[in-house]
Amino acid sequence: LAKVDAALAKTPKDAELLEARASLLRRTGKYADARAAVAAALAADGSRAAARLLAGELLEVTGRIDEAVAAYRWFETLEPKTAERMTLTGRALMRIAHLTGERIAPQARFVLTRLYQRANKLDKNYWPAHVAAGDLLARKFNLVEAADEFKLALKINPNLPDRIVTQALM
Repeated sequence: LAKVDAALAKTPKDAELLEARASLLRRTGKYADARAAVAAALAADGSRAAARLLAGELLEVTGRIDEAVAAYRWFETLEPKTAERMTLTGRALMRIAHLTGERIAPQARFVLTRLYQRANKLDKNYWPAHVAAGDLLARKFNLVEAADEFKLALKINPNLPDRIVTQALM
């Protein structure tokens, strides 16, 4: 966090750095500060999909469910063209489905086949799509396929400690 803050001292409106700061603050449980940082990131560049997803997650974790759903709905307007955008859109659409109870099973199929699998085809080295697919499959109690996705992610990036632990538990 100190390195990000030092860089922000030089370029205080850098959306990528503000997003990184928000993510780090979230991981330490400083949700109010994280929300302020993500708001600043979006003020600097409102098209940052990762910041949009983080904003929704922060609203959700602080119990502001209706606002979180509204934040996630931004992704419904996208036609994602990159592996990253496809993956982030999939995560947001699944949060909407879980929080509202809307079309959970069909949405899960859509996200897996139309977003995560397409992301993997578009960029064979984009391991976050495999992690997202594994997370979704594990939540649906499809542990065999989830483990396969985590293995693929680890093959691309062997330094994913949380996935190694998850896989070991499966």
